[in-house]
Amino acid sequence: MNWLNIEKQIRESFKVGDNIQEDSKYRNVIAGPDFPCRSKVYDYNGDLGYRIKIGKGKDNFLDIPFLLLKTVYEDTLVNNGRYNKNVICKHFQKQVTNHGCHVHVVGRIFVRTGIMEKKGDRAYQIIAT
Repeated sequence: MNWLNIEKQIRESFKVGDNIQEDSKYRNVIAGPDFPCRSKVYDYNGDLGYRIKIGKGKDNFLDIPFLLLKTVYEDTLVNNGRYNKNVICKHFQKQVTNHGCHVHVVGRIFVRTGIMEKKGDRAYQIIAT
């Protein structure tokens, strides 16, 4: 499956208020899919994506631009379809260091759209290519 189709599938799968992880009371979409990601910590430059709630406080969220998702997906393909912390850290080490939950938020986005499935505690596998 090419990236344009995957992005379309992600966009159609999530709207504000949706939960990307059923067994969590957090992980809700609070903005997107056309949310301009302008984190003060990361150089997303207003790239469009989602803002995902990750905890209790008002400042507990992650911005997940489509550029990050595309990069992770492409690197996962090169990694025999297996996504884990090493894959995302290749380009987004700062994000994972600041909030390790980046790894699973990205994985859950792909799982909920049917692109990947969870494999054990710390990995995901592409199921649709």
